[in-house]
Amino acid sequence: FAADISSKLIGDSAAKGRLVNPAGRRLREHFYRFPDQCDATPIAQEVFLRLMIYDQIEAFFHNEDEKIGLFHDLFPEVDRREFNAEELSVARWYGERYAESYVYQITNGWVYPLAVQNIDTYMRAVGLDPNDATEDPSTPAGLGNLVGRKVAEWLAANDRLKKDMDFIDVEGLMRIADKHPNLTWNKWKPSYAGSDRFQGMRNGIVTQQTFVSPSLGIFSFLYENEQDFLDLELESSVPALDMSEAAYIERSKEFLDIQRNMTDYTKAVAELSNNKISASVFLIKSYVPLLKNLASEEEFPSMYDEFSMVTSGCAEYAAVHAAWRHKRTYLAGRPQTIIPYLAKPNATFSAEYPEAKNFMPLIPAGDHPEYPSGSSTIYTAFAQAADDWFSYTLGVANASSLTGPLSFTIPAGKFYWSDGPTNSVTLEYENLKEWIEELPKSRVYGGVHFMEAGNAGLALGKKVGHACSRLLNRLNKGDMNATYTNPDREEINPFNLNNE
Repeated sequence: FAADISSKLIGDSAAKGRLVNPAGRRLREHFYRFPDQCDATPIAQEVFLRLMIYDQIEAFFHNEDEKIGLFHDLFPEVDRREFNAEELSVARWYGERYAESYVYQITNGWVYPLAVQNIDTYMRAVGLDPNDATEDPSTPAGLGNLVGRKVAEWLAANDRLKKDMDFIDVEGLMRIADKHPNLTWNKWKPSYAGSDRFQGMRNGIVTQQTFVSPSLGIFSFLYENEQDFLDLELESSVPALDMSEAAYIERSKEFLDIQRNMTDYTKAVAELSNNKISASVFLIKSYVPLLKNLASEEEFPSMYDEFSMVTSGCAEYAAVHAAWRHKRTYLAGRPQTIIPYLAKPNATFSAEYPEAKNFMPLIPAGDHPEYPSGSSTIYTAFAQAADDWFSYTLGVANASSLTGPLSFTIPAGKFYWSDGPTNSVTLEYENLKEWIEELPKSRVYGGVHFMEAGNAGLALGKKVGHACSRLLNRLNKGDMNATYTNPDREEINPFNLNNE
């Protein structure tokens, strides 16, 4: 999809310099690239890198204000210049090549061993030479190449996700093993996958990886240090999880009561929230008509870019950063393992819920701990950051309540995770806020989370959204302490200290 959503045509969006990696192939590439890992984080990281490179390039076209980019410290030699939409567009194309290759290029080549990568084909289609390697920042191509290369190299060396080791984070795995030496019945147990699923494209890898890297979020762009993490309420917003057997029995009863009333409609609800591509596009398309009604035609492109940076760029990736500390802390098991276990020693529970002993989820659970729900955190963070942005940019409060009616149709037979419905299913909502509030139940419909995990995700997502709004405001004011590259930025504790 084109980033402006109004067109799927490469030419239309390319002229505006805001082409997003075509969503339709992200998951396909992901499963070759990360056969044993959840897709949410590589997708979010790719979008984060792309939009932050876009934003960093744009910052150099602001010669009348103090706006900076998230990586501004890396470019003391680059001067600001007069705004020029065409030059900005060209520079972004060259910067985008680095975002395109960051996740999908591994140590022995690209995910797809093509003679010409898609990004290069797109550039040639609009008259650009993808092999122009200049790094002269006074030229658009040079500015894009310089920003793209330096940002990608810095991220690979500093974000703790082990890019140079194909994201295999042994240090993070050992840290978790030390924290949780005894994997009791209520703990998440990693599966092993990917050993031979895609032989021929590249050798499969077998690890206990969790959400791309067990070290996710220890060193983040969202918070500067441990105290900042706490002050932003990114720990306290998530209630402490009672992991006793009695607590899990009550959770499981609530869970199974909901599961007993599954229909094609509730399955469709689960499908939408579980598919990070569809749900992210759903979020964007919910807000775009409102923005177009409020912004002039001349204002829309730059306003949409800033909106995208704080939502798709910051909020979605920051959400998994923040959620992962809690996931590491509790290492909570999924309903698929918890519920059958409880059925064995608890005769009363087993008699009341005979389906418990053989429970299987509608959707395969992500191979990472259950609490809190990452999806609920991600989508809520997006919506909260968007609502904040509409409020302080356009003076419109609670924009998620003002989107108007929304719908999403899944065609007959087209469920991704299970047998599709006999007839097409159309989900309908009064506004986006209604969809956000349904997220905890949607994860129960999918069979992958208890309600508490979804509710915790909503609470955490709101704090992440507010934190992204704070970050954007600081960057717009030229606060160099807000940059990801600030030398005073510190690691935080890998685990919660106050509510485990």
